[in-house]
Amino acid sequence: MKRMLTAALCVYTAMIVQAAEYIQESMDEYGESSLMYGANWQGGQDPSPGNTYRTTTTLRSPESSSNYVFTGDQLTMDTGSIFAWKTSGTVTVSNLVFNGGNLEHWANGAARLYGGITVNAGRSFVIRMQENNERWFDIYAPISGHGDIEIQLS
Repeated sequence: MKRMLTAALCVYTAMIVQAAEYIQESMDEYGESSLMYGANWQGGQDPSPGNTYRTTTTLRSPESSSNYVFTGDQLTMDTGSIFAWKTSGTVTVSNLVFNGGNLEHWANGAARLYGGITVNAGRSFVIRMQENNERWFDIYAPISGHGDIEIQLS
């Protein structure tokens, strides 16, 4: 019994130690998506529960009509970053933090965002849509924080 508890504690401790924050090392090019896949994250691993993720560059959603769930615990969009929306499906990010980043619609039709959004104090959350190309966001996520929200139509 004592050995089983020791083994379980070692496994549990190893899981806690592995939780980390990962930085996106390069922007997503055409056909890439750091929202779901790890090629551009430190270590090259897909986003996973227990970890947080941060970017200062372009992060694309997958280019399809499927629905996606970001599996990391938090995704932070820092100043200079762009969350480039390429899917016609839905995207859920349970803890999406805007620390000066942008949300831009790069596909046609409605972009549906679920989860939760925080806009950090002293920062802004810029939403860019193209009215003439019928590109808009439906945001079904509560928005909290003390930062600014700016909506730009072109």
